[in-house]
Amino acid sequence: MKFCLLDADYEVRGGKPVIILIGVDEKGNRVAVEDRFLPYFYSSSARKVQHVVRTERVKMKLGRQEKNLFKVYVDLPQNVQKVRDELKRSADCYEYSVNFCRRYLMDKGFYPFDWIKNGKKVSGGMPRLRLMAFDMEVVDGKIVMISFAGKSTGVITWKKAKNAIQSADEKGMIKEFLSVLEKEKPHIIVTYNGDGYDFDVLRQRMEELGLRGPRITFEKRAYMSSARISGFVHIDLFNFVNNLIFQQLASEVYTLAEVSEELLGKTKKDISYEEIISMWKDDVNALSEYCRNDSKLTLELSEKLLPQIFELSRVSGHLPFDCSRLTYGLLVEWFLVRKAVEMGIIFPNQPHWDEIQKRRLRRFRGGYVREPVQGLHDEISVFDFRALYPSIIVTFNISPETLNCKCCSSKVPGLDYHFCRRKRGFVPSVLEEVMQRRQELKKRMIKAKGENHEQLKSEQNALKLVANSTYGIFGSPSARWYCFECGEAAAAYGRHYIQKTIRDAENFGLKVLYGDTDSLFVVANESLAKKFLKKINSSLPGIMELELQGIYARGLFVPQKLGNYTAKKRYALLDAEGGMTVRGLETVRRDWCSLARSLQRDVLRLVLEKRHAQAAGRVKEVVEKLRKRQVKMDDIVMRTQLGKSLEEYKATGPHIEVAKQLKAGGHEVREGMVISYIIAKGRGSISQRAVPSDKAGIKDYDIEYYVMNQAVSVALRVLRSFGYREEDFLGGSLRKFLE
Repeated sequence: MKFCLLDADYEVRGGKPVIILIGVDEKGNRVAVEDRFLPYFYSSSARKVQHVVRTERVKMKLGRQEKNLFKVYVDLPQNVQKVRDELKRSADCYEYSVNFCRRYLMDKGFYPFDWIKNGKKVSGGMPRLRLMAFDMEVVDGKIVMISFAGKSTGVITWKKAKNAIQSADEKGMIKEFLSVLEKEKPHIIVTYNGDGYDFDVLRQRMEELGLRGPRITFEKRAYMSSARISGFVHIDLFNFVNNLIFQQLASEVYTLAEVSEELLGKTKKDISYEEIISMWKDDVNALSEYCRNDSKLTLELSEKLLPQIFELSRVSGHLPFDCSRLTYGLLVEWFLVRKAVEMGIIFPNQPHWDEIQKRRLRRFRGGYVREPVQGLHDEISVFDFRALYPSIIVTFNISPETLNCKCCSSKVPGLDYHFCRRKRGFVPSVLEEVMQRRQELKKRMIKAKGENHEQLKSEQNALKLVANSTYGIFGSPSARWYCFECGEAAAAYGRHYIQKTIRDAENFGLKVLYGDTDSLFVVANESLAKKFLKKINSSLPGIMELELQGIYARGLFVPQKLGNYTAKKRYALLDAEGGMTVRGLETVRRDWCSLARSLQRDVLRLVLEKRHAQAAGRVKEVVEKLRKRQVKMDDIVMRTQLGKSLEEYKATGPHIEVAKQLKAGGHEVREGMVISYIIAKGRGSISQRAVPSDKAGIKDYDIEYYVMNQAVSVALRVLRSFGYREEDFLGGSLRKFLE
């Protein structure tokens, strides 16, 4: 049978492990294919120990040398650690902490979405996968509504609701949902925070109600638990957003509402738990539509994000289930592990806790920052180094096993060590392959159209993410490939070349406005910028390359420090078409209300258009509306997501205080929940005056807080550079009012 690989699991039968490969056949049917495989690890010596099935002598690369080792086969995955603990008393052990299914896939050379026939890879394209999203609403610990969106869309509830399937009770509703799953047979189930909420609640309610269905289990990881449902691949989009693509988003809040608005251009209203209770009691139709919309948005979001997850999975070798949940560091680390296995190299063991703590004590200098020339500037050219740190690692062969070789002596700028120039290092060789593949894909993208173009784009983005994340493993204390000298050297080369490029720009007659780590801002038209680019690239070593990122009509640079606020990058650029690029002054912060965000966007655009007076006038207008309470309630609400359980928070803040109020009132408060609140008038600190937004009205908000901490504060981040001060926005009557 020929099938496309989607996932893998294993069972123990008759005292032996059985690998189960989960996929889809050529007709779109879900399939499970079994195989036999034994877990193993490597040891410098071998002896008879319980649970060892057999041993083999092998020759493997370990650092700079080849070593004779023993391959120790164990009867069951759970016994690998026991055998290792016995052998480590008299031997060095390696590769003992590898997930059993991952070891199987690496040894077989299978990657996700490979087509497999009779245990071998065969050709085949990307299959069309059936998707289903689901969401649920819970009141007083009971599931009151389940919505789904896939081949069909629907809502199941146990109250009468328009366009909904009605069940007799909660048990009947869950049964109906399970029958929908069986009928639609999706290959992929997508949720938004299904790991942290939906599947946990569903499993609990099924157990309490005595319901049988697909087995729901939770796979514990260092920082989270991941929900598996037998027979399906579960992708939690929230974890992918929160762990991997958050840097691509303007928003600091990763709710379904915020992410959908940014990625899909579709808005949804976030409603509080109390509003859900009220709607379940008095307006079931409205709650039904709200629940249905959440599933539809999750499905649409999956159609946007799954291609990225799938390509990242194909590139890195991680199964989609894992790939959608890993952090940058783990994603790259296991990618390197797979490459090491393919090259016959023993990969480093995970460091012990005491070693991690020791590593945490050492830190190296980061990138170089040239302070910006404050104010407004015309005709700005922006350059940046293409993949600066990956390029440096490849060009200068930076890898743990190439450090301080005996055959070379060329020192790292400003440091007292060197890297081998003759023997290729492991990390640079892998990175070079990744970067070459990416460049080839970018060339193919130029001619590609439609779905092919989007697929190539997703693949090259996946390669970019892997390449750019690799530098971080050298400085991460818990990483297998941690190497202080490697990280320090890459940073030193980075500082050396950005400083050299700044000097070259000034010698070329260009006015340098700003420089930061890998980027350079100068006053230059396109013709002059291209001449400078050609000059610099002719002198750069290896694969290092400077790129012209863009030409901008105008740019605003503000001080690095404003009061207690510090930002590495603080600028706004306006292109010829009127588009704005903003850094360090982002208009989406979790502690800003929508009124403040909107005001700063307006102020930035007016300033970039050289309309300073109108910008100041806009601030005064908003201040006056706040004073007269002529704003909408939604304009002043702040929404912050709980990134962890309430008990884990050590420091307090307005949203934490509100969450505590909700919990004290008998409401469920959980990780991932969005806390909506305003700052009310009265005595006490800001946190002490935070109240749930649905418990307050327009008459309750603190005018002074919203004027000074929201409107004037965000405006002055921009306007202070032009000589404006707080008093410029506070007329005599308002100043007296606030006092």
